[in-house]
Amino acid sequence: MRLRALVVVFALAALSARADEGRWTKFGRGSWIKVRTTTRLSSEEMVEVTTFTLAEVTAESYQLKIEASMGGNALPVEELRISRTAPGVPEWTWAEAGSEELEVGGKPMVCAVRTGTGPDGKSTWKVWEGEIRGEKVEVRSEKSLVVQGVTRKETSKVTALDETVTVGQRTLACWVRSTRLEYDGQTVETTLWESGEMPGRTVKSESRATAGALPMTSVREVIEFETK
Repeated sequence: MRLRALVVVFALAALSARADEGRWTKFGRGSWIKVRTTTRLSSEEMVEVTTFTLAEVTAESYQLKIEASMGGNALPVEELRISRTAPGVPEWTWAEAGSEELEVGGKPMVCAVRTGTGPDGKSTWKVWEGEIRGEKVEVRSEKSLVVQGVTRKETSKVTALDETVTVGQRTLACWVRSTRLEYDGQTVETTLWESGEMPGRTVKSESRATAGALPMTSVREVIEFETK
């Protein structure tokens, strides 16, 4: 149970870049990905296989159906509705902050800058949005989120533009993102390979966390997908 609880920390890290609107909505209803996540803590290992299916898209939101199994046992089916009008966290107040040229993967990129304030008035989020192979992408972000009185600090940065990952018979062109999450006394560092050719964008991720005195690792890989 301890290992299952700690996986929540990795889930928070994986959500770091998910403000990008097009990661699901440019694909048709019924598009899906199947993900295998292997998490290790000391001598414990947990393997979870999860299928995410695009169930519905409206002007305001989209909905994912989530079917997971662990150790061959099916978990309860879940549904997740994600806002298309509020990037990442609902009810935030956003302001345009001009543009800035960044070096992204060794190349100059002009990015639109936005700043956000959470509904609590304490949480802040700064986003640099650029374009990679026709996709709008959060190429850098800095976030400080207050959750039940605990501050979660998170940074994200695209570090490379031209790597590839093979899923089944397909080789996907990817950019690479590095994130760091500090939350409730734990630190998670994650490397993600992302592609606009696949629903959800995150083709693969590798994470390492400090959970008390024990290191924890997690590898998340898309093993199958279909677009509609």
